[in-house]
Amino acid sequence: TGFAGGQAEGRPVAIEAVRRCVKELAPKSRQVVRGRYHDGLAAPQLAEQLGLSAANVRQMLVRIRRQIRQCVELKLEV
Repeated sequence: TGFAGGQAEGRPVAIEAVRRCVKELAPKSRQVVRGRYHDGLAAPQLAEQLGLSAANVRQMLVRIRRQIRQCVELKLEV
């Protein structure tokens, strides 16, 4: 199931929850999210910018997405 039961009227609430959760991330995690989803950079490009391996960036993205998902679920329960 999607956020808010997949209902169109629930999307603005879910989007705002995602924004709030991203703001709560550690600065390095926010940088990774911004690079990947705002700037459209691939893992190798991000890795080069951050001085990390591409595998490390991909693993960070997995963990960050999980963290955001859990945060959003908690915010939408309220």
